[in-house]
Formats: sequence, C-alpha cells, structure tokens
Amino acid sequence: MDVIIINLILAIPTYFICRLIFRKIKDKGFRQLTTWLVTLALTPVVYVGLILIWFAVASYYPERDFEKEKWRTNIEKRYEMTDDLVDNEKLIGKTKEEIIELLGQEENNLDSSLWTYYIGYKPSIIGIDPDVFEIEFKDDKVIKCWTRRT
Repeated sequence: MDVIIINLILAIPTYFICRLIFRKIKDKGFRQLTTWLVTLALTPVVYVGLILIWFAVASYYPERDFEKEKWRTNIEKRYEMTDDLVDNEKLIGKTKEEIIELLGQEENNLDSSLWTYYIGYKPSIIGIDPDVFEIEFKDDKVIKCWTRRT
C-alpha cells in the first residue's frame, strides 16, 4: 500500500514535467494521451531511481589512508582504513611483530594463523552486525587480509 501511495505522490510532479515537455504538441488529445502514458511509464522508474540513490547514500563511507594513531584511537571507524590495507597489500609479507607494532595485538593469540580485529559497523542498509578485519599468516608472515561481517 505504501508503494502505491508513494508512486501516486511521485506521479504528480512527473505529470507536470511531462506536460511541460510535451506542450509543443499541437494536437490536444494526442498531447494529453502522451503525457499520461509517459507519466505512467516514468513514475515507477523515478521510484526505483530514488530507492537506488537512497541505498547509495546510506551505504557510503569515506575511504581513508591507513594511519596507525587513528587505528588505535578511533576503533569504531577503522573500517574507513581497511580498504587501503587490503587493496594496496600494505600488510602482505609483514611478520606478526610488525603487525602488532602497526595494529596492536588485541585478543589475538601469537600461535594462531588467523588474527581478527574489530573495525566497527561499516555503513550498509542491513548492517546490524559489526565488521572485522582478518589477517592470515603462513610461516609467521601475512599472506592475505580481508574484511567480513560477523
């Protein structure tokens, strides 16, 4: 029911815009028919477009370069820096000691081959769980890192 009401509300400005666009058509009957048909076809497109824009805005977050001090002090916004670490492979080949120096040890076990860091809640439409940054080690060196939802 809400979708129908929203589409009816969107149809009003769409109709007047179409009417303005087709005002040069001389035949009044054809002009009205064209205006109504285009309004009926265009209104759902406008509705879907607005929803897509809303999704894009709601899931946007700035991507920042990794900064050690911000990583340690702003725990809830770490997700902004993880793309830099993953995409630029800044941690690949580093030892566990180097990772501790950069990111801290937190609750990770030195003997584990998979370390996890809490990075906060990455903005998304259905984001109810926090995200984590994971680092995989082989022979005590980083071979892979990624983010995931918990």
